[in-house]
Amino acid sequence: FNADILFNGPSKENNVQEQIDIARNYASQDVDGIVVAATDKEALVAPVNELQGKGIPVVIVDSGIEPDPSFSFVATDNVAAARQ
Repeated sequence: FNADILFNGPSKENNVQEQIDIARNYASQDVDGIVVAATDKEALVAPVNELQGKGIPVVIVDSGIEPDPSFSFVATDNVAAARQ
């Protein structure tokens, strides 16, 4: 795919502002896409909207956001997994 994959995350799992800053920083670098595991389901909505407004697709994984304006959402169905 000839892709460069960059990884960055907040210094602490619950540092919402740092995750927002990271997302906005990647937007300013004109990346081709971004994957986010949201630390806060509401706080990440605005940054995701900003990214998508710049034409940068966003895929949300594991922890969703509400409302979800992302390109795609990927997560485990924990209820179904528990049944197995």
